[in-house]
Amino acid sequence: MRKDMVFVKGGKYKLYENNNIEVETFDLEVSKYLVTQKLWTDIMGRNPSIVEDILGMKPVENITWWHTLQFCNKLSELEGLKPVYDLSQIKSAKLYINQLDDEKSINYYEDFLIDKNGKIGDFSKTEGYRLPTLIEWEWFAGGGQKAINKGTFGHIFHKSDNLDQIAWYRYNSLLTTHNIAEKIPNELGIFDCIGNVYEWCHNQKYEFKNFKEEKGSTFDNMYKVIMGGSFYSDSEDFYPFIFSYPSIRSCMDIGFRFVKTFRGKYE
Repeated sequence: MRKDMVFVKGGKYKLYENNNIEVETFDLEVSKYLVTQKLWTDIMGRNPSIVEDILGMKPVENITWWHTLQFCNKLSELEGLKPVYDLSQIKSAKLYINQLDDEKSINYYEDFLIDKNGKIGDFSKTEGYRLPTLIEWEWFAGGGQKAINKGTFGHIFHKSDNLDQIAWYRYNSLLTTHNIAEKIPNELGIFDCIGNVYEWCHNQKYEFKNFKEEKGSTFDNMYKVIMGGSFYSDSEDFYPFIFSYPSIRSCMDIGFRFVKTFRGKYE
């Protein structure tokens, strides 16, 4: 496991938007930090950020959803991992998910269309780095099983009485991004889950027919989920409202962090 990642045990929680639905996630490796301008430049070769930082410790921003997929693939290749995303047929409005069983699950442009075998992307069978799904993001940002055991799951979103200590937002940020990891992390040791920059997620809202386990999502060329709020957000925005943004557009307050399906035994 990379030193900048943390193991997040899978578990169950009830959706914020519908407490009658319980969802389950599998084990993950999650980046403790937002992707920095330095890491992005090391992998991609050019810093696209509007708020540039000489030391490169501010989060990368001004990147589209598609750019994040390219980054994840390149990072996977550098570490000898099988890239998650097959981007070879994007012009045909098709996105494939590379699975370890050599199947290629397809996600189409149209909502809920799947391949001829009726399969959707199964991230539990992937090896490389990728964006988190919305359900995965809510799970680790909310504190995961550690927070559930403490009775504090999700409190970071709407019950924090120390917001200035955990987030850069409208009233303390001077309306600009800041270096990563300057605020207190959540129960899992993950920094900047709220504030600083929004985080791209793989999918658009809760798209799944089977809420038992997160399997993948439909391909949509227009809007993707962004979560967590930014330096420009009011405190009310940190409650896990689900925002979306055009996948082909970028903004100075949208960045990302990467995850990886955990494979093996955690000790």
